[in-house]
Amino acid sequence: MPARSLRALPLLLLGACRGDYDVKGLPDPNDQGPAIEVNPDSLDFGGVRMGESAELSFTIRSVGSAALEIGALQLQAPRSYSIVNTADGALLAPGDEATVVVGYAPGAEAESGQIIVPSNDPSAPETPVLLNGNGQFPLLRIDPNPLDFGYTETGTSETLPLSFINEGGEDLVISAATIIGEGFSGSFAGPITVAPGDLVEMDVTFAPLLDAVYSGEVWVESNAPSTPTRGSLLGSSVQRPVAICEADPDEIFAIYETTTWIGHDSYDPSGLELVDYEWSLISKPTGSAASMPAGLADRAGFRPDLVGTYVAELVVTNERGESSLPCVATLEAVPSSDLWVELYWGTNNDDMDLHLTVDGGGLTSDADCYYGNCAGSSLDWGVSGATEDDPSLDIDDIPGTGPENINIFRPHDGAFYTVYVHDYTGSTPDFRGDNEVTVNIYIAGELEFTDTRMISGDGEYVPFANIDWDSRSVGGL
Repeated sequence: MPARSLRALPLLLLGACRGDYDVKGLPDPNDQGPAIEVNPDSLDFGGVRMGESAELSFTIRSVGSAALEIGALQLQAPRSYSIVNTADGALLAPGDEATVVVGYAPGAEAESGQIIVPSNDPSAPETPVLLNGNGQFPLLRIDPNPLDFGYTETGTSETLPLSFINEGGEDLVISAATIIGEGFSGSFAGPITVAPGDLVEMDVTFAPLLDAVYSGEVWVESNAPSTPTRGSLLGSSVQRPVAICEADPDEIFAIYETTTWIGHDSYDPSGLELVDYEWSLISKPTGSAASMPAGLADRAGFRPDLVGTYVAELVVTNERGESSLPCVATLEAVPSSDLWVELYWGTNNDDMDLHLTVDGGGLTSDADCYYGNCAGSSLDWGVSGATEDDPSLDIDDIPGTGPENINIFRPHDGAFYTVYVHDYTGSTPDFRGDNEVTVNIYIAGELEFTDTRMISGDGEYVPFANIDWDSRSVGGL
């Protein structure tokens, strides 16, 4: 049998098919059907003064080979925007166009939205046109608000300045400022024009005649929206209680030691009883889960879980309901070990685990300090039988956002460590995506390395840093 030509086979098949199919029935590649073009696809009105309006337009053009049908335009924007001239229900032959006019009369400082243009274009059934505008109008801010005179002795007076600040984009015209409330007084000669970013001051005087707690208001009439603008005035001829606070001790080892927030020296000058000691933790290191202990004047047993500064505030209240000014106390938490590694993350219920390997050892082996073998220091690294060069995992957090901590009191000479973070298998909340993870490394009490990364791979081990102990150096991975 003669050899068959492989090249001839497709030609034979093609010839056989020509009689079976109508070539004229194939779609015309130039026949697009209906197609839409919107120009421009965004309208930026810029700055428009309050009380004025502006109009911009966009064009809808039929650029396909069939008629373009326009549905009812959808305005998805604040009430400041309006469709002045619409194209609802338009039927545009190829090449035809329609113009849509949009109006903007500002009602706020910055406003955005969109117009949806429905059509029978199968590739763009809903075409958005973005809207942006910026209202230019005066904006009055009273500062400070409240204006608090604190304690002023009966029969005396105190005068403090009150500022009227224009934070808007147009001139502020203040026509009047009126003081309301017994014990307070002041005068304002209006009208006064305040340029954007500028301020004008009014002197307010507090002169109590009786032993009491006073409150009042200042009403400011202006061309700013929502006039009048009101500010609060406070004063007292009754001495406030005094909050006295401290942290004792005010420097401790993180995790291992506790402090007491002390407020029992607070007092009331009038001899009234203090009935409430309100402690709050107003600042702590990022990633810390520490909270204020329960108690009254003194709050014992506060344990810092990360290295850094913790700031607490105390406000005391007497039996008459009068509160003190805040008292602020500061605590410094420092590392207790020469090598100190911290971990925290951003998304709860996504368990991250801290690992520290020694001298190139494998993960989850005895050369790896982690939750499975290192809680409370059960590994023997470095000098056999010695404990000061052994690692210890002191915090292992599962449901929260950390922190976790591994430390070595005094690492052995020649040691080489690697820090890993493990996204524990099965813990990732899929709907939340990436988790922001931070590692801090302290050597001899100093922060030598910090890095934040996004981790999303469930079960993944992510190397963060190598630590060469002889050189006391840290290198990111």
